[in-house]
Order: sequence, then C-alpha cells, then structure tokens
Amino acid sequence: YRHNAFVPISCGTLTMCLAGAAIDYPHPYFPYLSMILITANVLGFFAARLKRCSWLRWTVLIVTLVMLQLWAVRLSTVLAKNETPTADLAPDWFFPVIVLFALTFFGLALAGIVKSGTNRIARFDYLLPTVSAAWIFTTAHYVVSAGGGSKVALGVVGIAAAFGHLGIGFWLGSRALERAPGTNSYVAAGTFLLAYALQVTLPNPLLALPFLGASAIGLTWLSQKWQSGGVRVSSYLLQIYAVITAALLLYSGTPARDPAIGSVVAALLAAIGLAHYRICRRVPPPATSRLFSRYDAGDRSAALLLLGSLTSGFFLLRIGIYHLLTGMPGEIANSFRCSQTIIVNCAAMAIMVIAMLRRNSEIRNVAVIITIVGATMVFLFDLMSSKGMPLVLSVLSFGVAAAVESIILGRWQRLAPPARHS
Repeated sequence: YRHNAFVPISCGTLTMCLAGAAIDYPHPYFPYLSMILITANVLGFFAARLKRCSWLRWTVLIVTLVMLQLWAVRLSTVLAKNETPTADLAPDWFFPVIVLFALTFFGLALAGIVKSGTNRIARFDYLLPTVSAAWIFTTAHYVVSAGGGSKVALGVVGIAAAFGHLGIGFWLGSRALERAPGTNSYVAAGTFLLAYALQVTLPNPLLALPFLGASAIGLTWLSQKWQSGGVRVSSYLLQIYAVITAALLLYSGTPARDPAIGSVVAALLAAIGLAHYRICRRVPPPATSRLFSRYDAGDRSAALLLLGSLTSGFFLLRIGIYHLLTGMPGEIANSFRCSQTIIVNCAAMAIMVIAMLRRNSEIRNVAVIITIVGATMVFLFDLMSSKGMPLVLSVLSFGVAAAVESIILGRWQRLAPPARHS
C-alpha cells in the first residue's frame, strides 16, 4: 500500500474474502466470518484508493451479501419452525452484526464521496448506500417476521436510519461544490428506507403513501436548490413507487375493504401527483445535470407523474363505482368490470379534449396511452368475460372515445404548432 503496489493488496483482499467464505461451508460460525468480510470490505476500499478497480470491491461486496443472506435464510427457517437455532447460527449476534455492516458500508461510501471532491465519484461509492440500506433492512424484516419479533420497533429503527441518510445527503448538498456530488447517493438510500420503514411501522401500509408523495415534491425543490438532477430523478421514483404500491394494495383487495382509507389515500395521491407534475413543468431540470442533458433533455420522464396522478384518480373512482353498484340490481362483478373500462375510456376522451384546448402534445400523448389501455380492457377482458348491457356500454364508450379522439387528432395538424409543455 505504501509503494502503491496494487496486485498484492488486491490479491490478498480477494483471497481472504473467498477463503473465509469457504471455511466450514455451509455451516460456518457466522460472527467470525463477518469479521473477515468486514475486514475484506475495508481493505477493498484502500485498494481502490491505490487504483480505481471497481471489480474487486463489487466481488467482495457480492460475496459478503451472499454469505449474510445465507445466514438470514437459515436463521429464519429455524425460527419459523419454532426450533432452537444451532450454535453456528448465533441468533443473538445477527442484529448487532448487520448493524455493524450497515455502519461500515455507510462510512466507506461517505469516505469515498468526500475524498473524491470535485472529481467523478466511483459508481461503487455512489450505489453502495442504497444497495446496503435496501439489503440490510429487507433482510432484517425477513428475520423479524420469521421470528415473530416487533415490526414496529424495526420500523422505528428504519425511520431513524432513513433520517440519518437524508441528513448526510443534506450535508453533502450544502457543500460549495458544483452539482452537489454524492448528494443523491444518500438521498436515494434515505427515501428507500423511509418508504419501506413507514409501511412496516404503520398498521395500514396505505397510510404511508401520501407522506411519501409529499416528500417527493420536497425532493424536487431540493434538487433545484442543489442543482442535482439525480435528486430530481429520485423524486420521480418515489412518487411512482407510492402510486404503484397504492395500486397493488387497492387492486389486490375488494373496494369494500377500508373504503374510507382507500378513497382518501387515492384522492391525496392524485392531487399530490398532479401538483408534482405541474411543479416540474414550471421548474425545468438543473441545466448542469448530466443525467438530463444526456438522457432526457426534454424532461419527458415527468409525464410519468401525470400518469401516476391519473392512475390514483382511477382507483378513487373505482371505489366509488363499486359502492354505487352494490345498491343496484344485477350482477355486481359483471357491471363492475365494465364500469372500470368505461372510466378509462371517458378519462382518455376528457384528457384528449384538454390537450386540444391547451395545445399540449404531452397531454395528448398521455391520452393516447390511456386509450390503448381502454382498448385492451375492452377487447381482451370485457368481450371475453362480460355480457349484457354493461358490455354494450363498455364497447360504446370506447367507440365514442375513439371517434372524438380521431376528430381531434385530424384537426391537430391543421392548427398552429403546439406547445409541448404548459
């Protein structure tokens, strides 16, 4: 290390890591193995300082995660069967060890980012906080669930860790460096932990989603303040995550289950998503962002926020339609299936009209996407499994939407050149 000799330290680090994993496999004493793996990761950090060689650190990290995952799976299997863990599983050491790994990865990534200064940050240092936070918390959740432990306590720890990552992200963003390098590394890790931990802690996972959506808007403001395109992308991903999670939770159960909570959450996500979209259209991405200048110069990805808002609105109307149909005669399942298609087709038609009035090609494209979804629902689902008047209304709604949109698209080219955003 003193004479910048890369080969000895790299070979020593890699072989120590692999040999430690091989000793007594598949029944090693995991606390001792963890000491070797932590040492290997630290030495890998110093080896990378001598010469940028990401494969060494990635190899050591993958071996580390595989062996610790083996520990978690074996321990969870025993706990789920209410059996007594063997000595090599060392259940009392599991959580202290993974906390030690979390602190080690946290510190190594921060040291790598700070030492990089204004130079380009290594991909490993940039991704390590998110990778380690995601793996460690999900693994801990898996073991706690298998052993019947307190998920609330785990969630509180996860929330505290999330704020710790976000705090480091704010500190990195406050430095007087162009584009706030490394900020999004810890912001992304913190938002993941916050999203996951809130759903673990709260009695109903839906309750956490509006808070996540509002946090996404806050990240957009911070991205502009720090001139960080990565933080802006994280805000998009957090908003989309909230919408997808809400959609999965609301679709997996009948609308009759917790209709008040479902309606309020869907309405809030629809409003928050629309507000997020409008803010992003008023405030362009940072001009110095490499991410947007290279891959998304027009910030087209922000259209996903509008689609997310419309998706939440669909689930709000879905809950309302279901409870309206329960008081009417006829087969509820048949009518409910076709009613959802009618909602989609009417929404596509209304959005196309709005796009025409505002001469906004982006909203027009969103309307076309929704129309395709409506067509899929009509021809692949309703025609195959529905019958009677609901089916007639479903097909009719698509026909009317297609006719109106055809007229608008036909007139579109004859009018003045459209504004892509508004």
